[in-house]
Amino acid sequence: MTGVELFTEKCRDLIDIEREEEIKQSTEALKGQPIKRLAEKGLCLTRLRFQYTYTGLYGRTILVFEGESLSRVQTFGPGDIAAIYPQGHSIDEQIPLTHGLIFRLTTNTIHVTIEDNDDEKFSSFGDNCLFMIVKMANDVTYRRLKHGLTLMMKQRQGTAHHLLDIAFDNGDPLPTNFSSNTGPSQWFNENLDESQREAVSFALASRDISIIHGPPGTGKTTTIVEYILQEALKRDAKILCCAPSNIAVDNLVERLGRKKQLKLIRLGHPARLLESIQCFSLESIVTENYQDVKNALREDLNQCFSKLRKSSTERGEREQLKREIKNLRKDIRVYEEKASREAMKSVNVILCTLTSATDDSPLRLLPPNHFDLVVIDECSQALEAACWLALLRASKCVLAGDHLQLPPTILSEKAAKDGLSITLMQRLIEQFDDKITRMLTIQYRMNEAIMNWSSKEFYQGKLIADKSVKSHLLKDLSNISKRNYEDEYDDENLSQCPLFLIDTTGYDMPEICYDDENSRGNEGEVALVNTHVKELIENYGVSIDQIGVITPYNMQVQLLRQKLLNQYPTLEIKSVDGFQGREKEVIIISMVRSNLHGEVGFLSDSRRINVAITRARRHLCIICNVQTVSRDPFIKRLMDYMLENGQVRSAFELVDDDNFFRGTISSKKSTTSSKQSKQQQQQPKKPKQQTKPRSEATETLENALTHILDQRIDDFLKNPNAQQLQFEDGLSPFGRRYVHELAEKHNLQHMSEGTGDQRHITVMKKSSIETSPKPQQTVKNNIEETNKQFRTFSLLSEEKKDSSPIVDKNRKSSTEISSEEIISTEKSESPVLDLTNRCRYCHKDIPPQNLQLHQLYCERVNPLPSVTTVNNEISEATSSKLNIASDRPKTVNKKKDKLASMDDDAAFDDLLEAARKQDNVCNAQRCKIKITLLGQLCSYCNRRYCFEHSMPEVHGCGHQARKDIRQTHITTHSNVKPVYENNPIHKEKRPYLERKLQDKIATKEGQRKKKEK
Repeated sequence: MTGVELFTEKCRDLIDIEREEEIKQSTEALKGQPIKRLAEKGLCLTRLRFQYTYTGLYGRTILVFEGESLSRVQTFGPGDIAAIYPQGHSIDEQIPLTHGLIFRLTTNTIHVTIEDNDDEKFSSFGDNCLFMIVKMANDVTYRRLKHGLTLMMKQRQGTAHHLLDIAFDNGDPLPTNFSSNTGPSQWFNENLDESQREAVSFALASRDISIIHGPPGTGKTTTIVEYILQEALKRDAKILCCAPSNIAVDNLVERLGRKKQLKLIRLGHPARLLESIQCFSLESIVTENYQDVKNALREDLNQCFSKLRKSSTERGEREQLKREIKNLRKDIRVYEEKASREAMKSVNVILCTLTSATDDSPLRLLPPNHFDLVVIDECSQALEAACWLALLRASKCVLAGDHLQLPPTILSEKAAKDGLSITLMQRLIEQFDDKITRMLTIQYRMNEAIMNWSSKEFYQGKLIADKSVKSHLLKDLSNISKRNYEDEYDDENLSQCPLFLIDTTGYDMPEICYDDENSRGNEGEVALVNTHVKELIENYGVSIDQIGVITPYNMQVQLLRQKLLNQYPTLEIKSVDGFQGREKEVIIISMVRSNLHGEVGFLSDSRRINVAITRARRHLCIICNVQTVSRDPFIKRLMDYMLENGQVRSAFELVDDDNFFRGTISSKKSTTSSKQSKQQQQQPKKPKQQTKPRSEATETLENALTHILDQRIDDFLKNPNAQQLQFEDGLSPFGRRYVHELAEKHNLQHMSEGTGDQRHITVMKKSSIETSPKPQQTVKNNIEETNKQFRTFSLLSEEKKDSSPIVDKNRKSSTEISSEEIISTEKSESPVLDLTNRCRYCHKDIPPQNLQLHQLYCERVNPLPSVTTVNNEISEATSSKLNIASDRPKTVNKKKDKLASMDDDAAFDDLLEAARKQDNVCNAQRCKIKITLLGQLCSYCNRRYCFEHSMPEVHGCGHQARKDIRQTHITTHSNVKPVYENNPIHKEKRPYLERKLQDKIATKEGQRKKKEK
């Protein structure tokens, strides 16, 4: 067998496999699904009313349906294949009335083009009948590909026989007279660089086949346009120009249409063309040149339709109208074919997609040898069988593209592995290399730092950044805020940073994957993308249309859109395929994969990564788990390059722990008590009770207490025989704190013993440390009376028992302190730990470690009512209760003046310093590791720990952590609500579960053995 025969036989089998896979996926998407569910997925338009019909090019019938808010449906668009059904609950047992193409979508109408005469079916339906339109798979492409393979077998002596010999039978390209000095005498585009001019000259000198290899940003389309202009206008050649997609063809039409001397026609269904190039379509040109005759015929046809729709028309007259419509359509078709043939012969360039270059398109109206050459743009994205549909029409061809970027889209993994993904351009470059290929080497898109990795990895380091883009950065854009950078380089400034890597290694950001979906997502990376976008827009002035977000997984695309589009509606978030041929000033890539096994999936496809990286012009940001993705050697080289040449940040630096966990774990915790929250929402809201202001009597009592404590300390200091002073149990936290302060002021040793209500303080003179074996209480004659007085002040105590499982390392019980142990100022119990958790100024519950700083702040912001004199403020009842005489000694006023004279700023600074020192050491019991630089904040107890004790299970928050993990698994990973809520199955899950149940039942029934009779 010849090479062509082997190729066509193998390719036909692979196309069948691909077709079966597409049918399978399409069937699974529609099978067993109620119409309501299909409408939610965007696969069906429901409750449509038939309005009228009109005639398009070649006598095509266009049906017009009316519905509500059709323009909001994003999944339907011009050119989509659709089936029309009567309105129902399911499509499983229904036969479509007809198939067609979506021609136009407006706010309330949808226009569908059909090829047959099925419009009569719709005329027979009443005005109250409703219809639905379902999006279907396309089998036209596969039929055309197979037809092209058949034509290849018949072209052994045809126009393209030499091209077939080169591609399949080891034929050699014909020699050329190309040299570096040869080339056009005049260039249409004088701004072409040397590599572009060399590529154009080489293609002009070629006699059969040439390839223009265009890496990202090198101006491949510009080069192709110059070559077509040279061939069409200088040599008067007839050119067939094709590309695998409509958007690629339309791009060429827009560029070529700027040259007024060039005559061109764009083939294709008008529904699939951009509005800006409709004037170049075949239908538009035929209509413009032959308007009068065409309008007359179509007017007669529309009149027949109007008469046919009238219910009063008799049966014989209806049959006569149908015959007349058939004849008019035939006349229109013959006339339009003649007009189309004349129009195509009069132009230099005809453009269409590869699958439109077949014998069932308008090209059938032209003779077989009409074209001198075929140009295929984006050849590396097309199946080889599709390329031969166009190549069989000429003896010379020029292929353009980059086989190191995205390959053609193939649904079947088996077909791709067996060779369907190998493109014609890739094969010819590997076979002939420089003999038929010229590569463009100067790129006009990327900063040099972004370009270098792709150049070294894919293009042998041959790419050169043009001076206009070599060092351009975000700061060079006119809309970037100038205050954000200085003349010197600042590694913290994103406007001066071309490469930015955010590493999530070590952070809890795992990938997620649902059982019924193959795609993956990563909610943690979604949060990081949101943070980076917000930073660029709000702090640097980058506009939304200058930013693009790329991710390889469709689930991640949906998660990103749900998170970002509400705030940034015009932000482009697409997969890698959606950004092919595009560029943005800023590109943010979310790689998603984060797992313990180092699985990267199709991230290992180097061509996809190449496309994603090279979309960025000035700033590239990659968000990934470096440890996971680096398991793949190719991605590891990318990570090494980013680590060496870019700025690197850890997720720890960019995501606020508290806010991040509130947005994930905390929000999921709330779902467990959804019933309670709903009940609370249903209850009428009560007006918030305002916090009662602090009474003046409370402050008066505290001043009285300080007076008593001052007296006891003064008496203790004046008595040379007293070495130790022990205060009675029941002293309030305020009183104990004040005793600690007095002891420090008078250079006394002080210690606190006991817990709860039995906590008491012992004060000793420093001279007694060496002489006294244990603390002893020195009692004077008035000590007992004074003790009774300050014991009453325990009414002021609001101390609460600490329910936290964390035992503070600075807190020691009385059993841990020996009688000989003396606590100095630095090692003494912190006053903060003795105080209640409620602020005595604003009455808010404050974490214990923050209470002292908070009260000091509140004391300045919300001062308590001042007390001028104790005698005037204490009532007789209060005085009698506290056994305090009405005529106080003048010591109280003296004490007040003394306290007022203290340096508040110095005390505040000392307190801050003490709090800072306490927060610089791990809060775990008996741990002395410093955490000044490296520490972890626990989201449950709000304390900082070293890495050894950072896990909640280690330092005492394990119960809460296990509860959160359990709820996270239930609500997120398993996508199932807790059983105890007894909620019904979600409507989106029900069809899938029902289908799964039926499959299991069928399998079990098949395995069941029949009983022998």
